[in-house]
Amino acid sequence: MPVGLDRFVRVMSGGLVVTDKLVEVRTGKVNATIKEVENKIKEVKLTGLACPQLDKAVADLTRDRDTALKLKGNKEKCEALEPVKERARETAKQAVDVVSQAQAAVKATDDAIKAIKALEDEATSLKKLGFDTKEMDDQFNDLVEMRVDSAKLTDIAARTKSATAIKKQADEAVTRAKALSKAAADAGATDKKKPDATQKSKIYEAALKNLYGLEIEVPNGMTNTHFDKVFDMFSKVPKDHVGKGKLNKLLYDKDPGWAGGGAYNSALKRVRMGEFGTATKTEKYKVGDTEVDANSFNVTTLHEIGHAVDDNNNVMDSHMGTAGFGKWKKEEIADVATACVTELKKTAGLSDKVKEEDLKKAATAAVKDGKTDKPNEIEQPDWDKIKKWLTDTVLVARSKPYFKATWTEVGTSAYTQDADTGGWWSYDPNERKANGVNNYQWRSPAEWFAEIYAITWLAKKPPKGVAADVAKHMWGGKSA
Repeated sequence: MPVGLDRFVRVMSGGLVVTDKLVEVRTGKVNATIKEVENKIKEVKLTGLACPQLDKAVADLTRDRDTALKLKGNKEKCEALEPVKERARETAKQAVDVVSQAQAAVKATDDAIKAIKALEDEATSLKKLGFDTKEMDDQFNDLVEMRVDSAKLTDIAARTKSATAIKKQADEAVTRAKALSKAAADAGATDKKKPDATQKSKIYEAALKNLYGLEIEVPNGMTNTHFDKVFDMFSKVPKDHVGKGKLNKLLYDKDPGWAGGGAYNSALKRVRMGEFGTATKTEKYKVGDTEVDANSFNVTTLHEIGHAVDDNNNVMDSHMGTAGFGKWKKEEIADVATACVTELKKTAGLSDKVKEEDLKKAATAAVKDGKTDKPNEIEQPDWDKIKKWLTDTVLVARSKPYFKATWTEVGTSAYTQDADTGGWWSYDPNERKANGVNNYQWRSPAEWFAEIYAITWLAKKPPKGVAADVAKHMWGGKSA
């Protein structure tokens, strides 16, 4: 069969010769595929997103194409262009996927914007009924700010993740707002027949029951339940912190002994709230370098929610002994007494007549019962020194030290006794300096978590100096 001159490969003297035409055609295929990828890149960048991996791939393909075309022989050129052509095809396939991912990011952003707008609409409707929507308005403003920050993200995955999180938060806020709107509608409220204060309280109560599945018990005659504040505090945290099954009951107690207090019952998943009167009292917290005046009713409500979060996620029981969690340790009386004896022997300047077993008895009596009665075995001069040390150290640690700004150190640990349970705890004083928000936090591991949880969500500031497994439950979702 004759061989035509238009063939890309000619037979000459029994060998193969690659024509210029073949080089041209192969180069054209590479160029066309590179152009296809470049068009996909432009499509992505029009959305404000970036695709650095495709940019690099095009740069590499262009470089390798140019390098191949600088080779002397057509055969060498074609052989070098072949893998470039195959890589270009694979890159084109990847570009299609990247465009699809960018489109998904754009849709996630659009969905987030719609959800934010829906929250604004719900808040507007509630305003017309006379409801205070400050919490919803604050959430709306936060979401708008988050949306602005999200728009600055050029990484496709990061933008998608951010927009999805914003939509989730907005959707939860809309759900809460709609629950309140429904409770208002069920109560017959309209913009022409706005509910009074008593009716609003019942509407908030109904919304809490319907939205969170809460059983609510109020003593006869108790009216200052502040259901509006409870609703707002529940609205501050993610719904999965307080959703059905996470908290079961809200119990009010008008006993004077519960005035201004709260408690969480892990067995019943129940929050008990005391009599807070007008609920206007404030208390000071520190978040990072900022001092915060926190409304006592609000911070107490969030504190008890924090106990539920800790309980449901087994946070402190799993990690309390590590850095970033306070480095807490459950102490037995014998262990505390032993630590005291070690310090007494080092610091009290006692005579050689004092025996260690007598010191142990004296320390144990102070730790266990708060007694500092002189034992017969210890002489008065030595006992005066021992008693002063025990009074200044052990008795201080027994007398609710978590209400004071100072703490009791024995050796390298700080010690405290929980007055309600009688149990002893120790923690690392350096942790107190690193992640302290107030004094009460240092009563026990559970209180440590609940106090940080409460103030970070109330102040909308991330915690400082805590481990990642704590920070993920706090406002901001990460450590400062």
